[in-house]
Amino acid sequence: MGKKRALIVGLNYPNQSNFLRDSVNDSIRVKDMLITYYGFAPNAVKLVVDAKGTMNTPPLNDFRIKKTTKQINDEYICKKLTKMIKKSSAGDTIFFYFAGHGGSTTTAFDNDTGQEEYMRCHGGTMIEDSAIRHLWQTVPEGCSFTFVADCCKSGGLLEGAKEIVGHSKIGSTVSEKGLKPWNKVCKLGRPTNHPLGIFISSCQANEDCRGGFCEERLEHSSFFSQAFLRVIEETRGNVTNLKLVQRITKLLENRPIETTPGLYCDDNQMKLMFLGSP
Repeated sequence: MGKKRALIVGLNYPNQSNFLRDSVNDSIRVKDMLITYYGFAPNAVKLVVDAKGTMNTPPLNDFRIKKTTKQINDEYICKKLTKMIKKSSAGDTIFFYFAGHGGSTTTAFDNDTGQEEYMRCHGGTMIEDSAIRHLWQTVPEGCSFTFVADCCKSGGLLEGAKEIVGHSKIGSTVSEKGLKPWNKVCKLGRPTNHPLGIFISSCQANEDCRGGFCEERLEHSSFFSQAFLRVIEETRGNVTNLKLVQRITKLLENRPIETTPGLYCDDNQMKLMFLGSP
């Protein structure tokens, strides 16, 4: 049986004017979900947060939840991702979850959405959709890779992936010739013939995300991650990638802001069990 590894990043951006209240809480819950429903070993799930959670009941007694003393910039996150990818091989499962700020900007390079989407890190740095594409192209053949992003404008974050659910794309898949060059914040492995993987976005490329106080858990949480975790709990992890996104979308229909989750993967991947099932 293959190994399971995960990187979970939750950024609240403390002491900044646009700080968040929910990303760290949601990230802790996602780690608990991986361990409880998908058999990830606690030491195989790297949790990177910039603030302490406000959870009433820590998910597991062996959690050592503390904020990192290092600046969580683009280089820091990309190095963690690269390390996880390089450790993996055929038959393994790797998972990346990001909760924080996201955005988009104009670009001179080919792009599926007409804009360049990004995840905002510390120090004014960002990880663009093209950088994620370069990283994902090095995933070993036969290795299962899943990426979930809970941030604004997340619909186009995996550049070049086929859009199964959503309306973010305006053109066809870009060719490598038109992809923005890698910014070289870390050393990559060689590209493989592995599919780009499975990507679930909290919203479309032209949408924002919101959160609020979760009465059920008595803590702040994003609307998307609340729904995401609820579906996993209700199904005990037995849900396909497509059904997961469809059920999340249904739960978000009555929220005060229009948010449409997206699913990006190959046709044969949408009916696979999320994270390979428990």
